[in-house]
Parts: sequence; C-alpha cells; structure tokens
Amino acid sequence: RPEPQAADAKGMSPHPIAPATDPGSAAPRGCTWASGHLARAVVISTLSSIISGYDQGVMASALLTMRPDLNLTSLEVEACVGAVNIAAAFGGLIAGTVADRLGRRSALAIAHLCFIAGSAALAVCVDFNGALIGRLLQGVGVGFALVIAPIYTAEIVPQEVRGLLVSLGDVCTNLGI
Repeated sequence: RPEPQAADAKGMSPHPIAPATDPGSAAPRGCTWASGHLARAVVISTLSSIISGYDQGVMASALLTMRPDLNLTSLEVEACVGAVNIAAAFGGLIAGTVADRLGRRSALAIAHLCFIAGSAALAVCVDFNGALIGRLLQGVGVGFALVIAPIYTAEIVPQEVRGLLVSLGDVCTNLGI
C-alpha cells in the first residue's frame, strides 16, 4: 500500500491512481482518463446501466406479444414482471460479497452473463416457466449491475471526475429506457 502523500497547495490530497491536476488542465497529470483503458472500463461499466434500463423499457411492449404467444394468464404476466425485482434484490445482496472475492470486473462479467443468459432464455421460451427463468436471470444481472458498476467506476476514475462518471450510470439507465 502506498504511503500517504502530503496535500498539494490547494489542500487536496492526490488520488493514488491519478495525481492532482495542473491548473487549467481538465485531466490529471500523467493520466489520460478520457482515452485508453480507463475510458473503456467506464464504458463497460455504464453498459450495465444501459442494459438494465433497456430491459425495463422493452418488457412493457414485449409483454403485449408474450401474453398471447405463451398463453400467459394475468397472474403469470405479473409474476414475470415482478420476478426481476425479487431477483435483483437477491443479486444486489450477494453482489458485494462476490465482488470482494472475485473482483469487480469478474462481478460485472457475471452481471453481463446473467443478462445474456436471461435474454437467451426469453428468446427460446415456449411457456411460463421458460419466461420466468429468463426474467429471474435478468433480475440477478440487474442486481449485480446496480451494485457493482458504480463501485467499480468510483474505484478506477480520478477524483476530479469521479462524481460525473459515477452519476453517468444513472443517466445511462434512463437512456436505456
């Protein structure tokens, strides 16, 4: 672990990943956060939010065709819609422990795999059970993504842009919808 560094002339302690900025500079010295590895990591992190928002928005119209195609009752439709929230709560509760054990990137990968597996299950389902399994998998992905993506972003970006880039996840959820 690096030794604590003295505060600069402005009284700000430098971030361990990116040193303090030069006056008039938008990016930290020695760090081009807006390009390269860091930008890709932030984009991947915010993709979780876009996918989550897209899932919420597209299900409203998808249920119109799913109900007659799968012969779903009103109760089954409600179960498919509500299953995401229940599974998201479960995913959110275990996401922190999984991220601590496997790492943030691995936890984000699990979230994305849950989104993909859930979408695939929904694409091939022929009855209520298949639709419910797909929605539960998507819900676990939502829970993981909503917990891990902001943490991952906050840990990797310089303090000068941390608030902006962490809040980008909320903006991306709305873009997805």
